[in-house]
Amino acid sequence: MTVSNEFQPGVTVVHPQFGRGIIEICKGATTLVRFQSDFEECLSKELVAITSAQSDYESGRPSDPARVVARLLAETIRSINDAWGVFTPARIDLLPHQLWVCRKATETWPVRWVIADDVGLGKTIEAGLILWRLRRLGLVNRLLILCPASLVVQWQERLFNMFDIRTSLYEPKQDTKSVDFWKLNPAVVASFHTLRDDKDGRHDRMLDTDPWDLIIVDEAHHLNFDEHAGMTNAHALIRKLQDEEKLQSLLLFTGTPHRGKHFGFLALMSLVRPDLFDPRKEHDGQLSGLRNALIRNNKYSVTNLRGEHLFKRPEVHAVNYSYSSAEAGFYDMMTSFISSGNAYSTKLDGTQGRAVMLVLIALQKLASSSVAAVKSALHKRLIKMREVGKLMAQRVAHSRAVDDLQESEDDFDRHTVFEEESAPMIAFDLMENECSRLEELIEAANNVEKETKIEAIVEHLRTLPEDTSVLFFTEYKVTQALLVSELWRAFGDGIATFINGDNLLNNVFGKSGTPQTLRESRDSAKDRFNEGTVRFLVSTEAAGEGVDLQHRCSRLIHVDLPWNPMRLQQRVGRLNRLGQKDIVKVTLFQNPDTVESRIWSLLLDKIDRISHSINAASEDPEDLHQMILGTSQPRFYQQLFYDASTKKKERLDSWFNERTGQLGGADAVDVVRELIGNAQCFDFDNVSKEVPKLDLPDLANFFKLSLRCNRRQITEVDGFISFKTPDGWTKRRGVKPRYEQVKFGRTKSKEAQKSLLGIGSAVVDVAIETACEITDAFATLPGSDTACELFVFRSFDKVTRNIAQPKSIICGVYKLTESFKVLRDQEVFELLNQSAAELKPQNEQLPTPEAKNKRTNLDEITTHLIANISKLNLPFSAPDFELLGVIAVAKAT
Repeated sequence: MTVSNEFQPGVTVVHPQFGRGIIEICKGATTLVRFQSDFEECLSKELVAITSAQSDYESGRPSDPARVVARLLAETIRSINDAWGVFTPARIDLLPHQLWVCRKATETWPVRWVIADDVGLGKTIEAGLILWRLRRLGLVNRLLILCPASLVVQWQERLFNMFDIRTSLYEPKQDTKSVDFWKLNPAVVASFHTLRDDKDGRHDRMLDTDPWDLIIVDEAHHLNFDEHAGMTNAHALIRKLQDEEKLQSLLLFTGTPHRGKHFGFLALMSLVRPDLFDPRKEHDGQLSGLRNALIRNNKYSVTNLRGEHLFKRPEVHAVNYSYSSAEAGFYDMMTSFISSGNAYSTKLDGTQGRAVMLVLIALQKLASSSVAAVKSALHKRLIKMREVGKLMAQRVAHSRAVDDLQESEDDFDRHTVFEEESAPMIAFDLMENECSRLEELIEAANNVEKETKIEAIVEHLRTLPEDTSVLFFTEYKVTQALLVSELWRAFGDGIATFINGDNLLNNVFGKSGTPQTLRESRDSAKDRFNEGTVRFLVSTEAAGEGVDLQHRCSRLIHVDLPWNPMRLQQRVGRLNRLGQKDIVKVTLFQNPDTVESRIWSLLLDKIDRISHSINAASEDPEDLHQMILGTSQPRFYQQLFYDASTKKKERLDSWFNERTGQLGGADAVDVVRELIGNAQCFDFDNVSKEVPKLDLPDLANFFKLSLRCNRRQITEVDGFISFKTPDGWTKRRGVKPRYEQVKFGRTKSKEAQKSLLGIGSAVVDVAIETACEITDAFATLPGSDTACELFVFRSFDKVTRNIAQPKSIICGVYKLTESFKVLRDQEVFELLNQSAAELKPQNEQLPTPEAKNKRTNLDEITTHLIANISKLNLPFSAPDFELLGVIAVAKAT
């Protein structure tokens, strides 16, 4: 290619630091140049003028086809990946809805969205893609991720294992006045249960540090703000950081953004977009703003790249059982005990009455789980009441514990621990002569030798194939130990393991009859279950969030039915998530003679009716159970079950209808419809043409061609390639002198992950950069028809652009004889990639033919491109085009 010394506007130049650009104004000693990244005023002596692609094409001087194809492919790969991230070296398969969420969330800077996808759609993957893209753009350096304590380590591990994003865990012991924790750790994962409490000047140190570029909050419904009770500490922390201008971008993940009250929902939305939402204003006029702040994807709408739906609806089956006479007698006594306590609580003041109510609710829930669970609690309570008597200090401490618990009503595992261990120890009398009543209950419980529900579960398991893995959920550890013991006795010691918040399970009896204490971490139990080492996994709500168990299991059994229906959705979400190959089969064990079972049946029937009503006019019905349940507070359901125990059976149905009148009423239905109608959501039919149907293996042709252009041989075996790195590439940090057995392909194997190549891998990045520096711009492929030509353009915005948008987007015009077709970047890629695959090594190529045919008028090509610009869906306000290269190609199929 010839070099020109004329620095006229429109001349293409190369700068040693900024690369290729186009002159805007030459001022003599300095020249203003538009580079791909920005305008720069450069010393004129540092610029080298080169002939343009237009000049090369019109002169008919073709260059080496391999170099031209490599250069244009590199530019096109950059264009596609900058917009979609499809070539991100993530170690999992990327799905269209995840790519779409990343694209939608990062269209503008700062990033401000609530992402309310269904459970199991891969929120960590979506967060990782967003993070990866923003980091590549240089927009995110300081990062803070807030989540429940049980998910902190998981967030750290998944971001590292899937995206090679490194973060530090927040440790309160390291955050002191003498150690500047926040400056030493620019990317941190922390529990908002820990950070929300302003201990030892913690918040002052957070406010004294540099602002965060991005804060991500998982399970963001914990950021609650009640119109009357005020905001939770977690909500207050985010608002404080925002008021002090300590965060730029904010990303909230929650499956249930609306918790039944417009005020709380708008308060949550106002965290991300205070310019659009204000909880103190009427909600009707604000809902149209959701399109700019709320993303929601339903699991039964998402697809793979072929448009095939990824999820099947679970099959739910109920198994009825009946109490033995001993169990029925105990249940009746327990019901009478609860009624007496309820009547007694009405005579007490607010603090004592509330504490008594919590104890009664806990005991009633324990009784519905198993006799063993409530007997253990009753025994603890009897001992405690005999010990403490009426010590006021004990009562004050316990009332404070009750108040503190209400701060975290969505923390399922914490609540079950409170109900099983702490509530029975609250030192307020539940009724007169309580100790004697407790003794009677314990004696009745001792008469229950076998629990019919556990026996029914074991008998059900005997009907399944012997290798069937089963996940069980129960709320309480005593019931957990009871079931594990029965499974060991029925199917063999060690056949079942457990997950709970303590990593410890007492009183497990195997075939020997000797009590054992089991110790196992959550991760160990999860791994052994997923690997098939154990057949059964019995979990408390500790596995309700953040544990993926879908790899070998598709059967779930609810040992007990929680009083918060949202927990059922969380439980099923452990299996019905991405990667599940079978229909999830869910079994409920219920005694229709109990009030709890009857309320559950009425509740599920009502939610089904509401869901069908909302979906009646929809072409693509959704599973709306989670959204409908989310429109009511958890305490509503708890009070519903508790109050039902005091009602007569013959009036239960009518009482239920009166009590749940607002559940599924006009307000709730309108809320769900408003969220569905105004939120942004993935629709394969609408975006299938935009989402690139490309993945890491599609980079292989370019990379091999790039190596050949640098005179390097490639050895390939079973898709793995080995090569000696070109000398010029090894100067780049992180590039090895030689690579053995590497691959452009995603894998979940930890060993094979080390061989994964993609954009972000140092050797791939330098290959793309080197190819983009090639100045050759016109080639005629051997054996091609010069009447069939591909014109490749770079589109860019002439005005100051949104820094989150791609710097440029590749497009093309394909000419076949006298017809023209405008191509988007992925279509350009497909043609170039096909050409790269067909190019032979240089020593086997035929001589490059001279281009003797008449050249196409480039003004005609540009005019056609501009006339069809709408087909490109460019995000630029004032788009312009630069011709990058022309290739005479074989006729496209």
